[in-house]
Parts: sequence; structure tokens; C-alpha cells
Amino acid sequence: IGSGINLWKATGGTISDNLVENSGHSGIQLNSSIGIDITDNRISNTAANGINVAESQDITVIGNLISNANTSNDADSAGLTLYGGSSNVVMMCNSVTGAGNNGFSTASAITTPFSGIRVFDNAMTVSDSVSHNLMQGIDIGSNWYGGGVATISGSNAMGAQVADPLAVTPIGSVICNTPDPDTANNPTA
Repeated sequence: IGSGINLWKATGGTISDNLVENSGHSGIQLNSSIGIDITDNRISNTAANGINVAESQDITVIGNLISNANTSNDADSAGLTLYGGSSNVVMMCNSVTGAGNNGFSTASAITTPFSGIRVFDNAMTVSDSVSHNLMQGIDIGSNWYGGGVATISGSNAMGAQVADPLAVTPIGSVICNTPDPDTANNPTA
């Protein structure tokens, strides 16, 4: 598959403190898994997603540094990507930078409904902020987009409701030094 780290049908565990570079697909790929924490990884130069979560439940993606993800410029791929069929996923305090496009995307390959998705307090300074490609609508919380507003694209761009941007980067702030998904800017989709 060409991903740096690829977990399928895993239950419980942590993917932490890894360096993934020059991946032919994703940096970290999680599919059909339950109760996984993806924290404090450095991912760079991926053809597709930096981190993708597909058909998984009870997942946290916190404090990862992602640069130059989605160098193929695919609408479904991003630094942080969510596929359908996932529930109770938190993506917060991640940094997505560099030459790739899409800070966050939903991918159209798996169309099963999702629920309990929280994407907030991330810093996304790439050419496009959000690419929404699933028919189901999604609410995106407040993130920092390099001091500007979020750009929204994808086959269902109108289905993405994006909160006002944060005024400053959350990376290095009190919230991101001790991230707690229950006390930050965390709307639920």
C-alpha cells in the first residue's frame, strides 16, 4: 500500500513519536480500528494523506506535525483525512504545513455515515484548508488558517460548515500543551 504505518482492525493502542518521511501513500493509515491514539508523530512528504482515519471508532489524533502531505494534490487527500464509517474521532492541535494541499479532507471512497467528528484547534497553513467530498454534511470547529479564513472545496463544499478561524495558532498554546477534547473549541458533527 505504501503507507509508513498502516493499522487495520486494531483494538486499543497508541501510535506515537514516530518519524515518517517520503511515503508513497499515507504517513499513518488507520482502517476499521477501535480506541487508537495517534499522537506526537512527525510526517512529511506523503503522496496522499498525512494521517487518515477510515471506518474507525474512538480515535484521537493530537499533536502531530505534518508537512508536505498530499503532494499528488488529490481532492480526497489532505494532511488530516476522514473516511466515512468513523465515529467519535477527535483531531486537534495538529500542525499541517507545506507544499501539499488540503489541511483537512473527507474522502469519497467510503460513503458510510460518520458521527461524533471533532476537528478543532489545528493549525493548517496549506494552499486549501478544507476539502469535503462526502454527501453527509460536516461541522468543522475553529482552526487557525495562517491568519486568514478557511478555503472550502471538494465535491460537497456546500455541505461543510466551518466555524470562524482562530486569531492565532493554537500550537504551543495552553490548550495544545495539555489538550483536553472536552474543554477546547470542539463542536460535534
